[in-house]
Amino acid sequence: MAIKCKVCDSGTLSRKRKYRLSGPAVFIGYVLLIPSVFGVLLGGLMLVASGGVGVAAPTAARTAMVEQLQRADIPQPIIEEVVATNDVSSSSLVQLTSAQVEAIDSAKLARSAGATGAAAGAVIAGGVSIFLMVASLCSGLLGWLLTMKKRVLQCGDCEAVVQAS
Repeated sequence: MAIKCKVCDSGTLSRKRKYRLSGPAVFIGYVLLIPSVFGVLLGGLMLVASGGVGVAAPTAARTAMVEQLQRADIPQPIIEEVVATNDVSSSSLVQLTSAQVEAIDSAKLARSAGATGAAAGAVIAGGVSIFLMVASLCSGLLGWLLTMKKRVLQCGDCEAVVQAS
């Protein structure tokens, strides 16, 4: 069933999909839409990576602490005690020199500072990645709205457009 055009009285109307806005607005929409997809993907990768760093940092700090204590010639049972409880019993401290006690205090301080710094870095990187994802989603939404199409009836002869319902 062909619908005759009321404008030219010779053509027929056919269903088409046309952009809702003008050409420059559609171009701007695609300029916003395409990079936003990459922004969401990049933000997601950053979020996963920052979580991985936050999980791996305490292990790295523990390894560095053990190496520092071994360089100070501290006996292995005391190193295990420091790593397990982050403290040393007074009976173990009696058999150590003042330089070794100082090395234990320095290692504990370095471990806590390293873990704190890594956690703060992971939180900041996670926040930046979430901000990037939200900004990209907003940009993508605006781009999608600018590139939306509508259904119309268009005459094949005179190119007149009528809204299709």
